Amino acid sequence: LWTRYEGVIYERESKLLDFLSVSRTLDDIAEACIVYGRPREPRAFFEFGERAIMKKHLERLRKNGRILQEGKYYTHL
Repeated sequence: LWTRYEGVIYERESKLLDFLSVSRTLDDIAEACIVYGRPREPRAFFEFGERAIMKKHLERLRKNGRILQEGKYYTHL
């Protein structure tokens, strides 16, 4: 079970890093629906979840030196 969960984390991070080949804001990232794959209803709930989860991934990737944050923009190094 843990291996599958861990695999999801790395898969999301891989997609996020690909998306960050150009500078993006958290809004851009959330709109890409990396977590849920497409917009879902209730929209406010899923948008909140997408942002919260992506923010955690961004923090982890920044701490590990894989992305750069300049102001509100994130870029893959």
